[in-house]
Amino acid sequence: MRSPRLAAAVSFFLFVALLCPGPAHSVGPIPMDKALADAVASFVADAVSVMATKEPLRLILVVKDRQRLFVVEHDGRRPRVHVQYICATGENRGNKKVRGDEKTPEGVYFITQVYADSKVTVFGRRAFHLDYPNYFDQEAKRGGDGIFIHGTNRELRSNSTNGCVTLDNRDLDELARYLARDEVPVIIVPQLTRAKKRVEDYDANQIGPVKAFLLPDGVDREQMDFDTLYMVRASGQTVAVSEFSGIGKDGDKGMRGYSRSYLQYAPTSGWVTAQWVWHPATKQVQTATAVNAAPRRFILF
Repeated sequence: MRSPRLAAAVSFFLFVALLCPGPAHSVGPIPMDKALADAVASFVADAVSVMATKEPLRLILVVKDRQRLFVVEHDGRRPRVHVQYICATGENRGNKKVRGDEKTPEGVYFITQVYADSKVTVFGRRAFHLDYPNYFDQEAKRGGDGIFIHGTNRELRSNSTNGCVTLDNRDLDELARYLARDEVPVIIVPQLTRAKKRVEDYDANQIGPVKAFLLPDGVDREQMDFDTLYMVRASGQTVAVSEFSGIGKDGDKGMRGYSRSYLQYAPTSGWVTAQWVWHPATKQVQTATAVNAAPRRFILF
């Protein structure tokens, strides 16, 4: 039989535990059932066409209605969910339209800057700036800026941000190894609804025209070796991306570069390069420069 003093101590600690609940979610990658993994893989298979890759393409998928961030690898045959984390997106639902609407944008984005902060702030220890508003957002007159994937020192709660994608600091520390400027597409969608195929959907097997969208003028695409070549279609946005290197006379690697093309479809002219982003690859990290190049048309037959 327990003593009155021991019983009182047990009651006290139980009372404290009730007053001080644990975190809102478990920290670290969380288990995922097969049905969800299959749904994510099917969605990515529809959204991403990988035409060339020496290593599996890595991408980030944020699904707003599930408050989940997935790291997905795609080898050109079948996507595979590598890991998932709990995240928080905008307090208000829907696609971002104006500054201060507390909505998370939807589309295809890329990291432009990486910030690290050793101070204790509500934004966590590091932040990855996304290129919102991208070309499509600007064309649709969607405003606002300052959209990040960042950590938080506060308790992570669903649908609680001003528009950013937020994770627990410890989760972001793990996620950071998968993130890189320009290299990793960040796809943000409202839900895992698979888009219906349309007549104008691009045929991913037509690699030649895709190369023409991506290479600088005057470059012989037959003399270019593509380390990476893929297209992403999500939330009404279509983006083609490549990393390439030139082949010299003796087979040596020559010019190297990164290219990203924002594509629009018109029934009368087919696909058109609406905006083109390109920069040469060097040993120094460079921020892509947006260039409003003359439209490059490819007529679909």
